[in-house]
Amino acid sequence: MIKMLVHTSALEQEIVSDEPYVKKLMELAAFPFVKIVFTPTQNPQIIQLFNEKHIEATSHQQLDTDFDYHILKKDDNFLNCSRNNDTHINPRTAIEITRILLVNLGLFYIKPNSPVNEGFYYQYRFKKIFPKYQFPWSVVVYTKGKSISESVYRQFDSLKHRLMFICRSADKASFYALKEPNNDTQDNTLYHFGYFIMLITGAFDDLAWIIKHLYSLDLKDPRYIGIKIPNDKTSTNFYKKLITNNKELHDYLTDSATQNIIKMMYPIRDTLQHREFIGASHLQHVQNNFSKNVFSIPMEAVKQIKAISEGDGRDYGFVFNDNKSCLVEPHLFITKIVENCAQIINNTLSLINWDRYLEVLSEDEIKKIRTSQKRFESGVGKSLGWGSEPICF
Repeated sequence: MIKMLVHTSALEQEIVSDEPYVKKLMELAAFPFVKIVFTPTQNPQIIQLFNEKHIEATSHQQLDTDFDYHILKKDDNFLNCSRNNDTHINPRTAIEITRILLVNLGLFYIKPNSPVNEGFYYQYRFKKIFPKYQFPWSVVVYTKGKSISESVYRQFDSLKHRLMFICRSADKASFYALKEPNNDTQDNTLYHFGYFIMLITGAFDDLAWIIKHLYSLDLKDPRYIGIKIPNDKTSTNFYKKLITNNKELHDYLTDSATQNIIKMMYPIRDTLQHREFIGASHLQHVQNNFSKNVFSIPMEAVKQIKAISEGDGRDYGFVFNDNKSCLVEPHLFITKIVENCAQIINNTLSLINWDRYLEVLSEDEIKKIRTSQKRFESGVGKSLGWGSEPICF
């Protein structure tokens, strides 16, 4: 059972206003495998709200110290927490950590009494992270052999599997990264992390081949088919062909910010696959109660990350960087990489005019695609027949 202590006073405004992540925390309190305890409060509005939701705020006498996580706000002095104490987290992080721990224990619950299986869960997860895949996939399925080639269909199917496995491998790597740091959890984290990175660069290759087939780009040498621009070049034959077919997509993929995201993956991939393997170590800071398995990443990747990071790499989990080596906390790093990957996939698919391929279909077929898309946009859970969205998926 996961035990979390919520600092009620610090989150009064969020509780009263039904802030989404705080609301989810209160709903999670009803789950049998999660114990969420709210600290005492004298606020009558919150007391009434707790009564309505059957949430019992503990008393000071009942408080114990055996909690896995303490849910606080940034700059909250409750428990005199420090920035580096990784048991002190905000509501959004609490929901994400709960999700990771539960799914890796095989607990895939929409509601307290409504479980689904693992395959169904990752269908949801994949569709939630990569929502812009849904409409193009419907178009490809309906128009295969007509306005869309068999090659595009196969490449889209390949992309779907890679994206689903990205979701799975990210969850596995983060799960072991969040566990007690030791040699076993370190090896397991690195094992799943390596697969995770290779899947991402594979997904980028899928995008390149989809674009190549869609626009019939005349590129006979497979080495020229890719969305990454080499560091010593400003363009490639791939992009020189693409610009005459879809300038907007060309401009997005060749933009420096986009290329920084794409390029930062490859030094890590090359290190895992071809060169001296990624180093791992155990970092401990007794004063700040910080104990984590950490990995070193290539400085070439660090350079690309710093170019797009809003916090000089700290938002990517950088815990040590002296311009010669860089250590990262795996869970934070993986979380940001998933965000970056989703950004590239979703934006790329959005910049392709899929409507043009619908011209070969009947009005009834087009209506089915539009209706299905509207149902999907109303909620991924609803589109899967769940009736509502899950609390922590």
